[in-house]
Amino acid sequence: MKQNKNNKAFTLIELLIVIAIIAIIAAAVIISVNPGEQLAKARDATRERHVKALESAIYIYHLDNGVFPGEITSTLTEICNTNEVASNECGELVDLSNLDISIPVDPQGEVETSGTGYEVSLTSNRIKIGAPKAETSLVSTNISSEMANGGLLNYKTWEIGMGSVSGFSRNGSDDENYRILDNDPWGKETVVWEARPDDVWGADGGWNSSRYDIDSDKTYRFSTWVSRTVMGADGRFYLGLRGYNSNGNNIGVVRRDNGDAGTTNPYFWVSSGPPGAGLPEGEWVLVVGHVWPAGSGTGSNHSDSGRYLIDGTYIGGISRDYVWDHENTETLHRSYLYYTTDTSVRQHWAYPRLDVIDGTEPSIQDLLNGFDSKYN
Repeated sequence: MKQNKNNKAFTLIELLIVIAIIAIIAAAVIISVNPGEQLAKARDATRERHVKALESAIYIYHLDNGVFPGEITSTLTEICNTNEVASNECGELVDLSNLDISIPVDPQGEVETSGTGYEVSLTSNRIKIGAPKAETSLVSTNISSEMANGGLLNYKTWEIGMGSVSGFSRNGSDDENYRILDNDPWGKETVVWEARPDDVWGADGGWNSSRYDIDSDKTYRFSTWVSRTVMGADGRFYLGLRGYNSNGNNIGVVRRDNGDAGTTNPYFWVSSGPPGAGLPEGEWVLVVGHVWPAGSGTGSNHSDSGRYLIDGTYIGGISRDYVWDHENTETLHRSYLYYTTDTSVRQHWAYPRLDVIDGTEPSIQDLLNGFDSKYN
């Protein structure tokens, strides 16, 4: 029988080359996929959810009781797994069984029966929660009791009524400033501030807050939710601040856009008059501005400054951010309705905030997700 001379077998060298190519491709696929790293990232995502759940539960406890759980000390200590052991078996671990939560356990396991793999401490009224077993990134939170109250502000003093209230001095007359029960941006009933202007041109509602100490070497964020529930014929929304020195004098702040110092009547944003007010009628809008550290120079606004709808849509910028003067030691938060004689106009505010930007503040996304509504 004749053999077909065209049928050739692979030589040993060719086989080795093919095997080498397959090995290289397989290695590249393994490196690109890296299942171990993907699993580690998934576990860290779970850890982040656990830390957030613990944070929420601790805050709810604080809101209900006015204090943080007494079992938390200044030493960062592992949380006891009270799903598995009784409180009297926790030993030196932190017993948080009084929280309204099923205490989470690190997803990788490898913890003692009585432990969770998560740690907590309380220092200077600030809670720290950590996940020391995190694999691909740091997983922790550092929160203070002030965060749930509006940062340095405390809007929880708002109660149904008229005029001024503790921490907030009315802008306009008593009967132009009401606090009523209504729905917040997420449909939860809460106390909101309502402007009901009279027919006199001028101040028509809103507030000047109390003064608060600031560190001029730090960045601060000023914000509020606002809803123009009835647009009407005129009237402008304002969000601003003031900058005081140690003698209590209004020495102003510095404009971020051009470096002009001594700006004693600073506003982050003033809406135009209707119909182009920059505030969609009947919709809640988060308005945000920043004051930068003294000496930080001129430049553009902070990337988070602007106006947002509750779904996260960025609907526009603000006029400008500001920079602290080196002599600034105090500030206040102010937001107004001004210049309408249309008595049908209605403007609502909810959850004004003044936050120091130090990594412990709720993010813009947190605010859009209902941070304040959740804790109130």
